[in-house]
Amino acid sequence: MEINSDYNYFLEHPVFGSKEVTYEEWVSAGGKLNEDFTLNGVTGVCKSKEETPYKPYKLYPDRRTLRDELMDRGIL
Repeated sequence: MEINSDYNYFLEHPVFGSKEVTYEEWVSAGGKLNEDFTLNGVTGVCKSKEETPYKPYKLYPDRRTLRDELMDRGIL
C-alpha cells in the first residue's frame, strides 16, 4: 500500500485526547487509505496538509485527564 504524504493522520479518544500518528499506526488502529473511521471508541481523522492546521480539542478544557498526567510524566 502506498503512503500518501499529502495527509496527516490523527487518532482521537474522549479520555486520552488526540495525537498525530504515522501512517503505519493509523492502519494498525483500523484506518484505510485517506478515510476517517471510528472503531472501539477511537476516531481516526486524516487531514490534507493544505487544510487549516489541526488543533487537538479537549472534551473538558478545565479538567485534567489521564493523558495530561501521562504527558507530565513524559510517558506520552
